Formats: sequence, structure tokens, C-alpha cells
Amino acid sequence: MADSGSVVLYRSGRPYWLVDAKLDPETGLAVCSGDNNAEWYLRVMPENLPAMATALRDRLDRLGGSPILHGTLHDLPDNELLLLLLENFGNRDSNPFDAIKAFVSEAGVPAEFDHFGSM
Repeated sequence: MADSGSVVLYRSGRPYWLVDAKLDPETGLAVCSGDNNAEWYLRVMPENLPAMATALRDRLDRLGGSPILHGTLHDLPDNELLLLLLENFGNRDSNPFDAIKAFVSEAGVPAEFDHFGSM
């Protein structure tokens, strides 16, 4: 299921802030929210990626499909998880990191949360 890659979910210019997701078949999924001074991470280990993908698909189904993928979730490339994250939480006017954390918790997907830098 997992192929390596990354996607930007949110970016603001002033103040600078970035939320991106990186997928690696060996280390799993890392969603990072931060600026030049501090970063917050959500990590999902490789063995939990199928549960994450299923939960993201189910959420899209409840919300009425996929606008970017025009409702087709059947023939996605290997980095399906990144596309599902983008569909569910990308292209917003505000930082989606807390919404992603809440979603992972509510969906029961095992994840780790870290913080580095000054607050």
C-alpha cells in the first residue's frame, strides 16, 4: 500500500506556517505542523497505515465523495494515503493539524504525537 512521497496540506505566508505529510514504507506516515521555531508531529507506523486509509475513505464516503478525484477512490496510485489526506484535510483556510489529530483519535488509529522546539 505505502509508497514514499509527500504532500502539502496547508501553508501560510505571514506568519509562515506549513503542514505537510510524508509517507515512507519503512517509517510510516508523518504529519508535521510548524514554522521555523517549532514543529508538532503525528506519526502512524507502517502496520497501522491500512487502518488509516480505511478511516479516511470512510470519512470521504460520509462527506459525499472526493472533489479532487471526482468521487473515484477505486484506482488510486500507490500513494493513496497521501491523496486521501489531501482530500480530507488539504486546501483549507486554516491549519488542519488539530483536525487530523482528532480524526486519528476518533477513528482509533494508533498514532504518536511529538513536539520539538520553542512554543
